[in-house]
Amino acid sequence: HDVVVRGVREYVSALKSLDERSLRREVTNSLKRAGRMDVAPAISAAIAGAVEKPNSHRGPAGKRGRGGPLEKSVKALVARRRSGELVAIRVLPRAYWAGWFIRGTAPHPIKAKNARALSVGGGLYSEIQHPGAKPHNVIGPAARGKAAAVQRRLRDDLFRHLVASSRR
Repeated sequence: HDVVVRGVREYVSALKSLDERSLRREVTNSLKRAGRMDVAPAISAAIAGAVEKPNSHRGPAGKRGRGGPLEKSVKALVARRRSGELVAIRVLPRAYWAGWFIRGTAPHPIKAKNARALSVGGGLYSEIQHPGAKPHNVIGPAARGKAAAVQRRLRDDLFRHLVASSRR
């Protein structure tokens, strides 16, 4: 069999002829690849570019090194499917403190827990007032910037699947 697709209508018709389980699996795999190969690197780069100084986003008890754990923790996951959706992919940093980095924090007190005092600026304190952290809204713009690449990957993968399934 050769697949001849002349236009969008024929392409959609050919896709509809595939069984739903096979199509869902191919779409899921394609979107996971797109999330891993296109979106996650863009988000990691945006996170790295959002910080004022190297390793300032290393997180609680973080270690200095190449790349912080926040940008290293960006993962593509299959989200829970809602009615009417074929599949949804979430690409987010998985560090527990990622929300504080992305949404920021309000000013808040920090108390010494496991020690008698906190060492800040050469002084020892039982409690300090944290000034809060500014939000770094970088995920949405970075992901939207890769929407065309995700669409291209999905289109190409589905076409390859369509061609392969017609040869069986």
